[in-house]
Amino acid sequence: MKRFKGNIELRHKLTDIFGPDRVREGALETLIYSHRPWTRSLLEMKAGRLPERLSFIVWPETVEEVSRLLRLANEWKVPVIPMGTGSHRRGAPAAPGGIACDMKRMKRLLSFDEDSMIVSAQAGMLIWELERTISRRGYTLGHVPPTAPSSTIGGAIATRQAGRLSARYGRIEEMIVSLQAVLPDGSIVKTRTAPRSATGPDLDHLLIGSEGALGIITRAKLRVALSPERRVFAAHAFSSFENGARALRLVVRAGLRPSGARLMDVDETRAAFRGTKTADEKCVLCLAFEGREERPGVEEEIAAEIGRKADGKALGEEPSRVTFERSYLDGFRRHHVLAETGGVADVMDFAAPWSRVGALYGAVRKALKDRAEIRTVLGHPTPNGASLSFFVTARAENGDATALFDALWADAQRAAGRGGGGVAHHFGGGAQYAARLFRRERIGRTVPAGEGRARPERDFESGPAERGERIAAGREATVSDLFTRYFKEIDYCTFCPKMCRFSCPVANVTGNETYTPWGRQTVLHLVREGHLPFNREAATAMYQCANCMLCREYCDYLVEVPPVMIAARAKAVEEKLAPHEVIEYRDFSRRKTIRTATTCGRACATWCRTRISRRTRKVVYFAGCSHLYHYPQAVQDTFRVFEAMRVDYVACHEGEAMCCGAPLRELGLEAPYKRKRGEARGGAVALQGDRVGQPAVRSRAADDLSGDGF
Repeated sequence: MKRFKGNIELRHKLTDIFGPDRVREGALETLIYSHRPWTRSLLEMKAGRLPERLSFIVWPETVEEVSRLLRLANEWKVPVIPMGTGSHRRGAPAAPGGIACDMKRMKRLLSFDEDSMIVSAQAGMLIWELERTISRRGYTLGHVPPTAPSSTIGGAIATRQAGRLSARYGRIEEMIVSLQAVLPDGSIVKTRTAPRSATGPDLDHLLIGSEGALGIITRAKLRVALSPERRVFAAHAFSSFENGARALRLVVRAGLRPSGARLMDVDETRAAFRGTKTADEKCVLCLAFEGREERPGVEEEIAAEIGRKADGKALGEEPSRVTFERSYLDGFRRHHVLAETGGVADVMDFAAPWSRVGALYGAVRKALKDRAEIRTVLGHPTPNGASLSFFVTARAENGDATALFDALWADAQRAAGRGGGGVAHHFGGGAQYAARLFRRERIGRTVPAGEGRARPERDFESGPAERGERIAAGREATVSDLFTRYFKEIDYCTFCPKMCRFSCPVANVTGNETYTPWGRQTVLHLVREGHLPFNREAATAMYQCANCMLCREYCDYLVEVPPVMIAARAKAVEEKLAPHEVIEYRDFSRRKTIRTATTCGRACATWCRTRISRRTRKVVYFAGCSHLYHYPQAVQDTFRVFEAMRVDYVACHEGEAMCCGAPLRELGLEAPYKRKRGEARGGAVALQGDRVGQPAVRSRAADDLSGDGF
């Protein structure tokens, strides 16, 4: 890799501010941070066009460090991109050669004034983490954006997000009491904490929605509400989208504040309720009311009467309950389409006053219907207007998905303008709207780029011939078991907007987007396609996974990331790229019995010693050290079940402790794992029959120990 004098000098200065552990400039990490999981960026990547890389990534922990960073950036004329989790659905503007300021180390809850119902938190705190913390005290923020699992407080404010509960709790700008931010010259500003101020322009609203152009938000004080005691759901069917929209308008006009409101057109209704009777309806309006005491029920009764007067048919509460319980799945609608050749999928959101909602709906559908499938949801109602979200899927016949994406968006924006709508209701502008709404060179640059900036390294700006060679090399690599066996899993994660990010303990501790499930799978995708070499840096990223499977719990496709990581680690060991700690552990396992096995064996002996002596041992129970460590009560309960069922069993105990080799397999050490597995299988067979004069009958435990699934 080429090194430039400017980069080296700038790195020294950044290290003085953040220390060596919070400054990164590796080719892999800077590429991952330059890439965003928004549709156009993903399509560009599929076509072999990668973004220009950032030069550095830094992780500030105090507002003073952010101030020093911007002063340094001003001196060097280097653009700075503040970021949370990087899940912006409209794409963060590029800043080649710039510095990514990752705010996720600033994630503390600073104070909670319960008398005033105001909470103060740093900008890098995940919204779900804030919600979980204050809910223990009986409060809620009420902000659930479409990218809720991966949204930070600072990111929500910088993109002026609107959450799914906005009709009741308001949008993010209505929740803000005051802000702390660092301006481009490095000065720190704090706005006054007061319910309202009439002393001139509101600085808060200059920063809200600025997407980093006017400063870096470091802290926010937000209004919270009491957690609801009760929720009531209701669904109504209408003969047309216009009738449903009229009913929803009358609901909010009557002063009702539904926490959830989704009017689905006929296409969305069929898709959302496929396989149920509700799918036969034309359009369905789902409502949810929440609050304290009897108010939700009273509001639902008023809404039901309005629905009847608008020729609506009551469907009960089940369709609405299911809709809002699964509304987070909107984030999963696109990546199975994007993973296909020529596939295009995106959400286009526009807002309009009630008098123009019908015209906006018709204009956008007319502009796109010949080239795409469109499903529409009307939501976020206010007395003055509402938002229309168009879920668009299409396929490029000539394979140029990026050109089709651009054409669809251009036509939709023109149609929205003719229909009287405004763009970017939910997620901010980003790179998606930069050309039309702002000067492109200004967006996202806290410090304007100049001739004196640090020169970006050009490793990934190869010419067509070189890029073609890399792609060809990547295709040759796909013959390996890693890429053929897990092709689907890698692509589904790569094209997902980080919906499981909040669940990953490694990502939450390190704050590094490269170590999220999305980041690690994206690395493998880039390696497979020949854009990145599978080198030591890529191999190290594969070990940044705890194999906890929490990401699977929040994945609608049930993608299991740990098996992919284990296969990638085996590839790293095979190519001698594994971290030295892995090799040390392999050598240790050859010399000594793994300590956890002996410890767990003693625990088993304590729980079942009195039972072993009188058993004929037809069943061998092998709990495994992980299960014994994390769920000891479950193991003891299993012994009790065996006793109650009069099962003849034996368990490994002191002096006969066995290790199945699972830790070796999870590190990618396949050969030592198979050897250890064989030893464990032999021990299980011996425990079962040989040591009591019985024939060594194969048990289920022995079978499990001989298979890859153990």
